[in-house]
Amino acid sequence: MMKVLKGGGSEFRMMITQLGGAGGGPTGGNVTYVLPFTSESLNPTGEFINSNAITASRSRGVGDVGNRAADGSFETEVNFHLMPMMMYSVLGATSGTNIIPSDNKLPTYEVGVQHGASASPKITQFSDVLVNSLRFTWASNAIMTASFDIVGLVEAGSPAMPDTNVKNLTNNILLFPARFIRSGTGQSELKFDSGGDAVKLLDYALDFEFSIDNGIDVDTYALDASGRLTLVPGELAVTGSTTLLVPATGELRANLDALTIGSEWPWITLGIDNGATERHVIKLQNIYIQDISHDIADRGKVAYDIDFVAVFDGTKVDALDKQPILMALAASGTAGTHYHRFLGNTA
Repeated sequence: MMKVLKGGGSEFRMMITQLGGAGGGPTGGNVTYVLPFTSESLNPTGEFINSNAITASRSRGVGDVGNRAADGSFETEVNFHLMPMMMYSVLGATSGTNIIPSDNKLPTYEVGVQHGASASPKITQFSDVLVNSLRFTWASNAIMTASFDIVGLVEAGSPAMPDTNVKNLTNNILLFPARFIRSGTGQSELKFDSGGDAVKLLDYALDFEFSIDNGIDVDTYALDASGRLTLVPGELAVTGSTTLLVPATGELRANLDALTIGSEWPWITLGIDNGATERHVIKLQNIYIQDISHDIADRGKVAYDIDFVAVFDGTKVDALDKQPILMALAASGTAGTHYHRFLGNTA
């Protein structure tokens, strides 16, 4: 029976080679992260250029390849210790112990994926890679997942797996639904008006997802068609959606009844812990409703499907309050854990 290449035993690595915007990031040179991916589609791209001159033949003329590049996507299950790396990769800056959007720079990676036995593996390696977009999905019946779209300058001619300062974190704490914080410090909350109290998001939300899109310009090719000259981040877009149960009475019910396209929510926080004393908090701010709908198909519950966008608000006084999204890394717990090392604290 013929042996074929299989996905079992595969490995996916991202090596950070250049930090993004202001502040923070990994210290001590390049760092290689091993990600527990569930699917990948890393493929070289290019254009086959033909002659279209009219000749005695009905066929096209001789062609040549141009505008080579390296793009792809992959999906991974999110674990606690890799989450800061994921957020930093798509935002690119830090402020104190917060990961925030950079003005115009993102960290650069070498990306490699290996399939098959170690004796004769199939390896794909991309150089000068940026994360174009990242989508986090949270449901009650699944581990939190992250979907990455990446863009690169070129596929390596002699591919090899990145192997500098390898951080193999594939067996760390996966973010099962129970890892989201219901109450206490860093709890998951929805602030639905400027005057009222926040409500516990987990009391009403049936699902939640959000995306960060850097809008990278991928069409800056060299005149000699040798490849991309650069990758330029464009307009940052932070969007998301959630399904909320409609309570029979109360302040949230009144707010949902009044909700329409263009309505504003001050913020949503997503609190995540590791089952002990350490936690991350993601905060989406300056939220505007893009679409709201409900569908009654039976005698069961009533819920609203809500699409939203988070924006930069220059009218806010505090610099962090202006941001559409940030990730706060709590200083509690063991100082030597990976997310503290990510910010340069190796104590």
